[in-house]
Amino acid sequence: MIELDLVGNLRDLNVASVVLRLVLAMLFGGTIGFERGIRQRAAGLRTHMLLCVGSASTMLCSQFLYASYGVGDPARLSAQVISGIGFLGAGTMSNPEKGYHFEWKAENERLAVNLRRLMEKSGFPYQTYLRRNMQVIYIKEADQIISLLALMGASGSLLKMENIRVNKQTRLHATRAANCDEHNSERMLDAAQKQAEACRKISLQLGLFNLPPGLRELARKRMENPELSLTELGEAMEPPLGKSAVNHRLRRLMQIASELDQQQSGVH
Repeated sequence: MIELDLVGNLRDLNVASVVLRLVLAMLFGGTIGFERGIRQRAAGLRTHMLLCVGSASTMLCSQFLYASYGVGDPARLSAQVISGIGFLGAGTMSNPEKGYHFEWKAENERLAVNLRRLMEKSGFPYQTYLRRNMQVIYIKEADQIISLLALMGASGSLLKMENIRVNKQTRLHATRAANCDEHNSERMLDAAQKQAEACRKISLQLGLFNLPPGLRELARKRMENPELSLTELGEAMEPPLGKSAVNHRLRRLMQIASELDQQQSGVH
């Protein structure tokens, strides 16, 4: 038969003890959550019930491992549970995917003073503002939030946030590189189009046959292939030319086209 001694059931690890502890945790958490729900505050009935049942389950697992196998430290787990509950009671951290924001809401001046002293003592720069007559203490720098999570012992959350931050930085660098490549490609195409137009102007007004052989061949290649880069244009020449040689000859062709424009303007 199941022992009905309340103190004995709570002290020993058996089916009745586990069930009773979880039920009590749910009732106590539900009471706190119901009271917060009546006052229309965040983290109401369901949140506190789940929080208390989860905390009780963590402590039961720690106690079971220590009692059955002699491993673990119940005091360490209880400290983590207490620090986590302390943060959830007044703290909020936004989703790192969207932005970095870590805050506490102080419902009275005494709590606000204690939080400010704790932040100053720990060396964390913070900012404050009023929200619904409650003082909010917050930090927004990713490095500071990570250091604060480490100080709280929230290693799991710290690692997740680090992974998210690294992924965000990787995506940002990839986006910047893609934008840079796209911008460079557009600039290269614009320059190539201007070079092709200059070569056509020379062909119409001066005639390519009046150009030196090297410039004449390059002008034809540029008009036929306006999409090629300088390196690709040099490889298409016979014999192949380097990028600097191609660039030098194209600048010379642009100069000749500019001189033709000046002569035409002078005539008019």
